[in-house]
Amino acid sequence: MRKKIRRNGKNGFPMRIRHEKNPKLSDAVRQAVDAQPFLKMPMEMGLVNYSALARKIKPHLEKRLDSALSVEAIAMALHRNVEPSPLKVREQPKDVLDVIAGCKIHLLPDMVTLHYPYNRKLQERLHQVKTTIEQQGGNLYVIERENEISITTQKKFQSQVNKIAEKVEPLDKYHDVALLSIQYPSKGLKQPGVLNYLVQCLTSANINLLGVFNSYSKISFGIAENDAPTAYERLSSAIATAKTLE
Repeated sequence: MRKKIRRNGKNGFPMRIRHEKNPKLSDAVRQAVDAQPFLKMPMEMGLVNYSALARKIKPHLEKRLDSALSVEAIAMALHRNVEPSPLKVREQPKDVLDVIAGCKIHLLPDMVTLHYPYNRKLQERLHQVKTTIEQQGGNLYVIERENEISITTQKKFQSQVNKIAEKVEPLDKYHDVALLSIQYPSKGLKQPGVLNYLVQCLTSANINLLGVFNSYSKISFGIAENDAPTAYERLSSAIATAKTLE
């Protein structure tokens, strides 16, 4: 950005005036809402009190813009720049709710989650023990990254994992875990907002997510077993409600 220069009347030396790169009110409002994505769907469905929201974000906006603002001006900016078009109000939430309405829930209790640093021998042995565990009617979920390996399985198979891990010291262990899996329609993977909707259902009930992983048709959440009844009820209710909403 080009800087303007004015002369000091007393000594004639130039004085540089730096222009702050503060956004306009409309841009600041949009950024404030974007930083809180859980607001998007209620706004799209017309469930938000804009005056109340304006009062909530007023201190943040005044600090960001370094000026006093009225609640009315902020509310107007919310209406003009954040509220979606009528087409989006009708279609976007409905697309998400259509996916949620077609979901099915599966719950696996009595699980453990083990996190290990990456180890080549452990990686190779895990594929072998996975076959053994599945032949015994169990489940072994493995997530591999460059420097770590995460394993989730039933408690009764933990000894088998410990055996193949040998001297590899785990990074962390979570016992008494439940695996809550949601099977969604094929279009769910391509629909923005589905994961956010599910996560908000759980976090709004103060349920901590110990792990999240998904495949083509399912997403699974690792949660504390004590939270499983509440989590199951919340998601079941969300699915049932989505089926009734237009």
